[in-house]
Amino acid sequence: LLLAGLCVFLALTLGTYDAGAPPSTSVYPPAAHPHNACGKIGAYVAHGLLSGLGVGAYYLTASLGILAGVLLQGRQIERRRLRALGWTLSLIGIASLAQLLVPHWSPGPTIGAGGYVGALGRAWLESHFALSGSVVLLLSVIGGGLLLCTDYVILTISAMIFGASAKQVGRGLSMGAETLAARRRPRRAGRRSLRRLRRRNLRRVRRNAPSRSGGLRDL
Repeated sequence: LLLAGLCVFLALTLGTYDAGAPPSTSVYPPAAHPHNACGKIGAYVAHGLLSGLGVGAYYLTASLGILAGVLLQGRQIERRRLRALGWTLSLIGIASLAQLLVPHWSPGPTIGAGGYVGALGRAWLESHFALSGSVVLLLSVIGGGLLLCTDYVILTISAMIFGASAKQVGRGLSMGAETLAARRRPRRAGRRSLRRLRRRNLRRVRRNAPSRSGGLRDL
């Protein structure tokens, strides 16, 4: 319940965050009072999360909501350290990817879309890899982290989403193969019948033709 309450608090603070109100300094002159549903504390919390994580703050809130739902159902979470490691990797990957691809899309802080975490990740990637290599590496980190923290739930959901379309494609391919096979069958049957007729005619010619030994005996 405490975790669910925290998730609701974070959702309200982030949803009602105002970049023109203190403690933000991105807009001048700033507003006299923070316009946040959770008051001054909510404004400071939202500003700190968005400055540190950027769009990763929304991912953090959504993850806490999912965790609260799982715990309220009475399920036990196994391998907590491994799952926490995977979730941390996915959070760093999302923040770095946002800072790398859409750095100017920021909900408020001027540091960028990925916050300070994304800025550090982008600086390290740009010093070691090109843009395409950085994107591939970040997508791999995000995918691997999600697999670790969700225990292959992502694969199950994607299979459920894309299962129907894959089945339709498979049915279409099988129908196309069957039509091609049906078209080739009469051609093959015609060729086989022609071969049989040729063999029969050759046998008849060989039987009716007089042999050389028979002609010499008659002489």
